[in-house]
Amino acid sequence: MTTTTSHFERLRKAQGLLSSFADSLDSIIVENDFSKAVEALLNCQGKVITTGMGKAGIAMRKFSSILCSLPWEATSIPDTSIEAPVLICFNMP
Repeated sequence: MTTTTSHFERLRKAQGLLSSFADSLDSIIVENDFSKAVEALLNCQGKVITTGMGKAGIAMRKFSSILCSLPWEATSIPDTSIEAPVLICFNMP
């Protein structure tokens, strides 16, 4: 009986987490700059370079790593003078 109860409790917790995650996604505002970045990335035929400082730099390094597991060639370079995350797409013939 305990196993069944704990199974249902885990399912209920998972459902709550997924619901919370969905609510968080609904609250994201997609700005025009974001749409342009996504479009540039999708059209990129070459290498993607990311950079950023602090938490943005950490996020961009992880993003670069994710891109490498997809059809993009990507790398991240450290930069201490850029505060905002930067995404650079090189289109090479």
